[in-house]
Amino acid sequence: MIRRVLIVVVGCCMFISVNAQTRHHSAEVENANGELSDLALNPLIEVSSDDLQDQSEDEWVVVFDDPRPARLQDWLASGYSKNGGGYRASLELKRFSKKQANRYNLDLRDQWFIESLSVYCLVVRFNGDAKQTVAALKSNKRVQWVQRSNEFRLLSSAKDTQRNELDRRSPNTSELNANVSADGAGVIVAIIDSAVDGSHRDFAGARNKSVDFVSGIRGVSDTSGESHGTAIAGVMISQAGTELGVVGVSPAITLESYRGCWEHADSNLTRCNTLSLARALDAVAKSGADILNLSLSGPQDELLDRLIERIVRRGAIVVAAFDPQRSMRTRFPTPRDGVLIVRAQGLDDRYSDVFTAPGERVVAKPGNQYDYMHGHSVASAYTSGVLALRKQAWGEKQQARHHDWRNLANASAADELLDELTNGT
Repeated sequence: MIRRVLIVVVGCCMFISVNAQTRHHSAEVENANGELSDLALNPLIEVSSDDLQDQSEDEWVVVFDDPRPARLQDWLASGYSKNGGGYRASLELKRFSKKQANRYNLDLRDQWFIESLSVYCLVVRFNGDAKQTVAALKSNKRVQWVQRSNEFRLLSSAKDTQRNELDRRSPNTSELNANVSADGAGVIVAIIDSAVDGSHRDFAGARNKSVDFVSGIRGVSDTSGESHGTAIAGVMISQAGTELGVVGVSPAITLESYRGCWEHADSNLTRCNTLSLARALDAVAKSGADILNLSLSGPQDELLDRLIERIVRRGAIVVAAFDPQRSMRTRFPTPRDGVLIVRAQGLDDRYSDVFTAPGERVVAKPGNQYDYMHGHSVASAYTSGVLALRKQAWGEKQQARHHDWRNLANASAADELLDELTNGT
């Protein structure tokens, strides 16, 4: 059987696969020009247990302490200048990876350094007995932990909708109270999802930057935009004066789009894994984002939860879509201070204790098209936009306090804010 295992060593992570049949290649962190480019994510709207496979069957992740000599640890692991320490640090990591693969009889699939946690991760396949290999790795004092590489597969609820139906559903203005003057200017919102079509006419003039963390994965191609990511971005940053008159909740924010998921061309499935999400979360942890929107869900994941903890500790709020298929105790991200789980109004109403927000919108679709979407992922993006408005308002009044701002991740406080902005109370 093909299995995936994740082993963590203090400062380093390794992915290992057993008898894997496919090869994953390192994903490029930036575009060909070394710059941020436009991307999007896929929301969690409805997830069927039949469509969701929690764990990859062939790969594991091994997490190590930083294996580089102390003299090289100040250099970024991604630095490749042949005249600088970054290049030497990179060579040290590659040598270390090869040594561990030989020592434990591993088929090395991928490797990357997570700078925000100072760990080095290997994605591997086991060539020997899985239990014995895991036990041997865990006995290594440099290994922090070993885990399976998890998979996160989401379904989009967007449907091809006739133009007359889109016109009927489209508002002429934002749903927000007309007296609200805030537009999100000065606030940075990050999203992790599938690729955003930054050339969509609704985004003309929007502040949208993106990074692709998945295009190097086998079977995943470069793309100018994917449906769900484009839709989620549009909920927040669609500009006024467009064809259907749909205005984003927070059109003046700076949107940082991290492609950590990808859509299958022959289905509406959106897929992410531990590696792709960890790379994106590491980038968010090092960014200045005030809010992180995760319109996705999946099984608990040690590596990803540690990255969420780092992001929250830095002062950001994490907004995540509700997942009716999972209990709050077994999902990613795990609920905690600074993490707000959002459910769409009118969906899964039996979960009355979960914070709710509007989850229906006409959304942007790649190729200057539009769709209608209803689901928890839309509600999550809507909430992220509303929080950006409050962050802006507090900043302009110079009244923003860290503990007050973070208190909005509390469901009751978020309820009051949403009521204020939608009803003018």
